[in-house]
Amino acid sequence: MRVIVLGGCGEMGSEATRDLAQTSEFDEIVIADIDLSKAIGAKVNYLDLGGLYNTPKQLELDEEARASGVTICLGCGATPGVTNLMARRAADQLDEVSEVHIAFASFRSIAPSPGLLDTVLDEFSPGSRRFYWRAGEFIEVPAFSGARRVHFAEPVGTIEVYMFLIRRRTRCPDS
Repeated sequence: MRVIVLGGCGEMGSEATRDLAQTSEFDEIVIADIDLSKAIGAKVNYLDLGGLYNTPKQLELDEEARASGVTICLGCGATPGVTNLMARRAADQLDEVSEVHIAFASFRSIAPSPGLLDTVLDEFSPGSRRFYWRAGEFIEVPAFSGARRVHFAEPVGTIEVYMFLIRRRTRCPDS
């Protein structure tokens, strides 16, 4: 039996593909991914789970994509993505919204993984960039900026949160 994993070289796809290779009984696993400019040239719509430091580069393709009739939809993962949709749903139920802040916390330790190590190393890398959106433009911020205390429901409680980077792979993982 064979399977093809579309988007298998991205951050999420590579982890799913690794799990599939280690736990499935497939005879063959084909990993397929795209080069965004070739996706536009092929007139194929593009959906991306991540964003952040890749987002400005992806937004530069807007004019080319529109001219080709291609839709590029960015930030469709958990956050950004699902949290953005939740914020929009809440905003639609209010008369006026001036700001939206999204924070994440966990009441237990995050499981050690290669992706977690990559993210921590990227946070301390001088070449990493992180952004937030305000008044129609991206604002770049340094690592561990935006510290603020946020109260979460129990068992988390009140903790300090920061702006952080979501790392994206640019290569396929080794099996």
